[in-house]
Amino acid sequence: MTARTQLVDDLKVALPGKYRVIGFNSALDTVKAPTVMVWQSKIERPEQFGLQGLLVTFDLWVLVGQENTARADEALDVALDDVIESLQGITWVDWQDAERGVLFETFQGWKVTVNAAATITTTETEN
Repeated sequence: MTARTQLVDDLKVALPGKYRVIGFNSALDTVKAPTVMVWQSKIERPEQFGLQGLLVTFDLWVLVGQENTARADEALDVALDDVIESLQGITWVDWQDAERGVLFETFQGWKVTVNAAATITTTETEN
């Protein structure tokens, strides 16, 4: 299981049932329910982590699909609060910041940067 897959699974458990949690989807046409889109945006190997240690950075987009309504800002702020509260309970990640933006030039949302320490593991296979 990848770190991204694990974060998606953990968010599905941690967020209220009204949320859809998905991996990155470049073909997203509509947002019909509050949605959290997750993908790994950067992997580093800092010296202080040793040869097997990694720092994984994730981008989470928090979307609500109410761009053309008077309640869009309130809905986005509530969704961001839910996501941050959920991230606080996932002990292997640490959220860094949240920045308001537009995804795919269409969807208003919050981009949340999340970091996690990971370890390189090798899988041996039999021939």
